This record gives sequence, structure tokens and C-alpha cells, in this order.
Amino acid sequence: MVERRANTRNKYRKARTAWKLFARKVPSDDAASDRIYEALQHVGRTICACGSTNVKRSEGSRFFICRDCKFKTYFTVGTAFEDAARLQAWLGAIYFAEHNIAISALGYSKIAKVAFATARNCLLKAAMIVASTISESATVIIGNELLPIIFRRSRETPKRSHPQAEQTAREKELSENYKQESEDGEGIDQPAYSLSSLNPLQQQILDLISDKPTSVDDLCVLTSLPAGLIGSAIVILSLEGLIQDMPGGRYVKTMPKSPAVNANVGWITTPPPELIKAAIEFIRQHFQGVSRKCLQLYLATFWCCIDKVSWKEGALISLFLEQPPFGRNALANYVSPLLLRLPPS
Repeated sequence: MVERRANTRNKYRKARTAWKLFARKVPSDDAASDRIYEALQHVGRTICACGSTNVKRSEGSRFFICRDCKFKTYFTVGTAFEDAARLQAWLGAIYFAEHNIAISALGYSKIAKVAFATARNCLLKAAMIVASTISESATVIIGNELLPIIFRRSRETPKRSHPQAEQTAREKELSENYKQESEDGEGIDQPAYSLSSLNPLQQQILDLISDKPTSVDDLCVLTSLPAGLIGSAIVILSLEGLIQDMPGGRYVKTMPKSPAVNANVGWITTPPPELIKAAIEFIRQHFQGVSRKCLQLYLATFWCCIDKVSWKEGALISLFLEQPPFGRNALANYVSPLLLRLPPS
């Protein structure tokens, strides 16, 4: 406990120092507006609708005026900054990401002296932009490896259930989608993924299931584990083709399928254990715990902090300028995809 408090103090001390350095460069919202205008100038986007680049602008303003046609252009329109009221806080979030500073929304609201909702918008919308750039070829994570850090509820969490039940529900949805595609004969020629090994929990559950039908309740009694964890393991074992559903919510062990068929049953590439461990430690250290709904955003934040080749200085603000305006409920409606992805560091 003492060590954790010391780490927390050091973390916030580092964040406060970073904010002071940032505030010297961008001391106000007007100064932030100047920075954004300079970034747009750098890429040649300070141009009037009439095609003229002969424009003038007052320091601190969010618009420029064409000297030829006198048209006023608000240069944040059409970018992720369009509806941002506290531009300094938005650029601060980008600065933190560029300098490997991860912080919770509560901590950022205190340091940047903005409302909690504003701080959360800045941090998570930056993460949404980062997440949108993750390639389809990135490492796929089921999510059950990350159950220890899922303990915050969201709108997606089933009623009167533990937050981890949200992950179980997503796995079941993916399982049903896969089964439907298999029945329709689709996806057979798609690149297949396979589990190189089962984790200890999955192996324990598999060992307890035999050719005699066994229910989740039976497994809960035998293992003294909650139904949510048992259910997660059941989903993976079913997808791997190691167990089969029986009437009455019971399961039996199945014989291994032929290699050709089994290659299309698996759908997950086991990520490097050290990468998963690092992601869990990162989220625990900086955010303590998260909901399954926003889990992909925190994985994106982790990637942004550890991969400074992809996320060198200037990369994130360029994406902000290319990103169309976020909808009013963009963050509230965001739900992490069925398949979580994390590029290797």
C-alpha cells in the first residue's frame, strides 16, 4: 500500500511537471488556437473557399479572413477540434501522449483545471483516434486475458452482473457469429487464427469435462470459481472445438477435429505474454481498472505510450486535423469491438 501511494505521488508529480512545461509553450486557449493554425499552415490548409491563400488572422482567433473575397473561415471546422471549447486542454492531452504521460481523467482534470467531463473527452477521444489507426493485421486479443482489470460497469454491462460479465457476453456474441458463418459456409477461406495453448483456467475446465454432460453450475462447485470466469473458459473451449454444447446447458468433451476443419475453428492469435502483462500493468498503474466498453481505448493509449516510432511528435495532432468532427454522442456510443487489437511494440 505504501509503495502504491509512493508510485501514485511520483506519477502525478511527473504529470504536473509535464503540464508546467506544456503551459509555458501554450499558456491559454488563444495560444492553443495559434498552434492549431500554425499546424494547418504547415500542411497548406489555410486557404479560403475561393481558392485564395491571401488571408489574414488576428492572434488568438479561430478564424481567418480572405483579403480577396472578405470571407471569414473558421479553421477548426471540419476537424476534431470543431466543437472543442478548451483548446489548451485538448492540446495538452496530445502533448501528454507524445511525451509518454498516461493519466486518469480525474487526475488530468485537476492538473489542467478543467471539468472532469472535458478531461475525459480529451483523453478518450484522443485514444479513439489512435485506435482507429490500428491495422487489421495487429495482434488479436480475446479479452479474457484482461479480466483482472475489468471491474468498472458501463451501459453495456448486463443488469445486476459483475462488470466482467460484459466480456463474457461479447465472447458469446462472437461465438454465435462464428457459428452462423460456419453454417452458411462463409469465412472458410479466410486467414485462420489458432490458440497455441490454453491458459491454466481453460485447461482446468477442460480437464473437468468428460463424455458425461457437465453444467456450469457443476463446474462452479468443483472449482469454487464464479460463473463469469467459467463462462469465459467455456466460450474459448467451444470455439476451439474441444467441447460440445448439449441440451440443458451442459457440455461434453469432443474428439479433435481434422486439421483442415480445426484450422478454421480457432480465431485468436495468442499475443506475447509479456505484451499482455505490460498492458495489464500499465492500465493498473495509471487507471486502476476499466470497463469492457472502453477497453480498446485504453489498449490504444498503451500502444501510443510505448511505440514512439509510430507516435512520434506531431503524428497525433496531424490525425486530429484530418479527423472529421466527433458526433455529440460519439464517446457515449463507443463500444470496444468484439476482437480487441494491440499492435506489437
